[in-house]
This record gives sequence, structure tokens and C-alpha cells, in this order.
Amino acid sequence: MSNRIKMIEKSHGSDNTSGILSSEIQELAKRIVVIEKSHDIETSSVILSSEIQNLTERIVAMERSHYIETTSDILSSEIQNLTERVVAMEKSHYIETTSDILSSEIQNLTERIVAMEKSLETDRKPDIPSVEIQNLANRIQGIENILQQNVTRRLECIASFENIQSNLDVQMFDGRCYFIGRQYLSWSKTQAKCQLAGANLVTDPSQRLIDFLTEVIENHFWIGARKTNIGSFQWITNGETVYWNDRRWDGNHPYYNERNLCVYVNVGRRKWRDYDCNHRYNYVCEL
Repeated sequence: MSNRIKMIEKSHGSDNTSGILSSEIQELAKRIVVIEKSHDIETSSVILSSEIQNLTERIVAMERSHYIETTSDILSSEIQNLTERVVAMEKSHYIETTSDILSSEIQNLTERIVAMEKSLETDRKPDIPSVEIQNLANRIQGIENILQQNVTRRLECIASFENIQSNLDVQMFDGRCYFIGRQYLSWSKTQAKCQLAGANLVTDPSQRLIDFLTEVIENHFWIGARKTNIGSFQWITNGETVYWNDRRWDGNHPYYNERNLCVYVNVGRRKWRDYDCNHRYNYVCEL
């Protein structure tokens, strides 16, 4: 990528395109930040679609700014490498499907990039500092490394969760794995299910995690907190107190009556509620 951008830089005159390229680099940096922040979610289809749309608009602008005919052939192997890396990043978000994501859009953009690069002169001085280009390239490489780590981690989790059932729904968030249990079971039975995989019901979930989980599970689900003999709610993994004034509680919850001993997430409200442990809800295991 760095080499390709340098070649494009050399093809631009400083009088009419340096400002365009500077703004392009700034926009690319902003987009990379968005991608970096998006790794904790698996719903990357919208992000990728917007990335493709943004790239399309940028290519249109660059195509319109050039009217130079030349036969220079600029590193077609780099174009192939770009395509493979984009496809790999897309597939890392959709392990359970074999369809090519946005493949026609990517192919179309690749062909247009090839045509655009072949139309550029290659004997003018670059205007954008190469160190900034290299920095962006390094950050993209870092993103790809993180995605690969997530894929490896997810495969390890799937192997563990297969002790619960064979038909799995495993999600990744902040480097941790979450098994979506769609059976309706009591709190104690769901915790026992999780322990079959060496996991526990999801413990002390942040609001970000709750928002993520409520996008992938349709029904209320148990989490790893219940009332103790001393009358307070505690997390099962570390014994820490679940305070009554935590903002993740919904409305007037917890009720603190004799029957409401376990905690679940109300999907519609995206908040915690306490209820009878014998009631049957879905569940989420954390590993």
C-alpha cells in the first residue's frame, strides 16, 4: 500500500493536487480510527459498506482530476495484494458464512484503481510526507494482526463451547468469547451449562457489552449475579458486590424481595433486572 501511494503521489503536480492529497490522507486517518474502534463488534457490514462508498467517492474525485494518457504500468501485484487483504478482513468478521462480502464492489473499485494508476505520470515529486503514509500503513497492518488474533481466539472458544452443544453461536467482543444459549432454562441450569465449557454466565457486563449482546440475542438472558445469604447481589466469579445504585439496573430494580434472587438482562430496555431464579430465560456464557 505504501509503495502504491508513493507512486500516486509522484504522479501529481504540486500546483493542483497537493491540497486534495492532504485532505485524502486526513480522511484516511479518520477512517482507520473508525475501523480500529470497530473491532469489538462483529456487525461490520455497515462499516464496510460505508468504507466502500467512501472509497468510491474518493476514486471518482481522483479520476475527474486526471486527464493524462500514459502507458505506465504501476505495480499490478499491489492491487492483487490489496484485494486479498480486504477480502481476508471481511471474512474474519463472518466466519459462519462462505459468501463473498461486497465482492462485486471491491472488484469494480480494483479495476478502476488499475485504470486510474495507468493514467498517471510517474516522474513528479511527492508532496505528502512519506512518514505519514508509512504510519497509516503500519496501523492498517496492526488492524489485520488484531483480526487474525480474533479469528484464532474464536476457533479456540468454539472448541470449548462444543462441550455444551454442536450448533454454536459464538460472538467476539473485546477479545473475549460469548456463547449465546437460546434454550430457556433456570439460572442454575444455565450456569451449569456454561461450566461444561470452563466458562461462566457473563459477569459484570459493561453497558457497551450489553448493547452488543442485545443486538445478537432476541430474548432476555441470565447473567452471572445472584443474591447471597447476607441479602446483597454478588458476581459469581469474583464475589464482588453488585451495588443497588449501579446505573445498569433498570428503573426500580433490584426489588430485594424473597423471590427475586437472580439477575437477567431485559433485552428491550438493555438493563439488568432481578427475578425468580427458577424462571426460564436464555443465557450468555463468557470465556
